[in-house]
Amino acid sequence: MLFYPTGNIAIVALEDVVKILIKLMESSIKNERFILVSKNLNYKNLIEKIAIELNSKKPFFALSKPLLHLLLIIDKIGYALGLKKNFLNRATIRSLCSQQHYDGTKIERILNFNYQDTELTFIKIKEDLKASF
Repeated sequence: MLFYPTGNIAIVALEDVVKILIKLMESSIKNERFILVSKNLNYKNLIEKIAIELNSKKPFFALSKPLLHLLLIIDKIGYALGLKKNFLNRATIRSLCSQQHYDGTKIERILNFNYQDTELTFIKIKEDLKASF
């Protein structure tokens, strides 16, 4: 991917989600809500990390909000002409350009839980991808 959205994304490893769910089922905690986030990254850094792990080119072109809205118009025209299905909408653009940061520390405090290092997760993903090819 040579393009990247300008917003942020919150990530968590699937293994962490499973461990937390099991700990919560075994605990007496009821009627609580948790946000599971080990790290907040901007999309550019995330896509760069993935590119490094896959020995691919790093992204260099930002998909700004105005550019994404232009792509939305093109997408709608293509859909109206029956050339393709919709892949973009205003909610997706808002999400891709959002600068929100999520706090996943509540679960760490309540369950005495530590999220695994995100770098290890990227290495595992790389190994899984190599094994599948």
